[in-house]
Amino acid sequence: MTDAHKRLLISGLWVVSIGFTWRVAGGFQNTSPKERMAALVTTPKVFSGYDETKDVRESKDAEHPLVQITSDIYQVAGFRGLVSAVYLVRTPKPILIDSGSRYGIAALERNLSKLGVGIADIELVIGTHAHWDHIDGMTQLAQDPRFRGKFALFGADVKAAETNQRVATAAETVYRLASAPVKVQMVLKEGPLKVGDKQFHVYHTPGHTPGSISLLMESDGAKILFVGDSVKGWYLPRGGSDIVAWEKSLMKLSTVEFDLALEGHGQRYTRNVIAEQLELVRRDYLTWATR
Repeated sequence: MTDAHKRLLISGLWVVSIGFTWRVAGGFQNTSPKERMAALVTTPKVFSGYDETKDVRESKDAEHPLVQITSDIYQVAGFRGLVSAVYLVRTPKPILIDSGSRYGIAALERNLSKLGVGIADIELVIGTHAHWDHIDGMTQLAQDPRFRGKFALFGADVKAAETNQRVATAAETVYRLASAPVKVQMVLKEGPLKVGDKQFHVYHTPGHTPGSISLLMESDGAKILFVGDSVKGWYLPRGGSDIVAWEKSLMKLSTVEFDLALEGHGQRYTRNVIAEQLELVRRDYLTWATR
């Protein structure tokens, strides 16, 4: 094995293409869930900074990540801060976690097609929260005659999405790009959520936004937690961020048993990061906010 291959395996960036399956990674399927998850942990930073002009221009030709997490979970889109990470949960009726923004839909469709999934196959898109980079892609999907799925969002973020509140969705304050209302067909609540043959648990984890959620599911014997931006998202009070709620949400997540967290911009980490972020919030943010 070359040094390049070793670095790829260590980094956990299992980029898949046509013909690749979970079994191609020789012997990987025989390791324990904890060992598999440890191999997928990423470095602390996935992207830095945001430049709407540069990012929009470069997104047109960019290859978005296609990363296999488990046998039925893939990251299928994501580009810097412009397009959130989009995760596919493969079932007979496929599910997307977040849609990304309009600037990632073409790449999303290309990656889905490599996995044999079409836009018409998508049963449900679950939004982790109502920020533009995570839900704006729904404006494009909703206009596509092939798409017959539904969009789900936690109740506290529904109004911001459906009425295109550009401050609350950060379209005006952070992204400074065009936005449109996003219709919600399913309002989520905290607790169990069954979609087809998949069982999730919805945790309401506000702080980044009032309706931020985290989703727990099991795959290949491992517990996977989709956290959106609930753990490391930025804090913007004008848009509805709540520092006290953020602390409580991190305390809640610190009690959740999981093997790997999938973050809203492609980062992957284990439970220790929750504790580290909680310490940071208490030391830096809460001290500053309560002065």
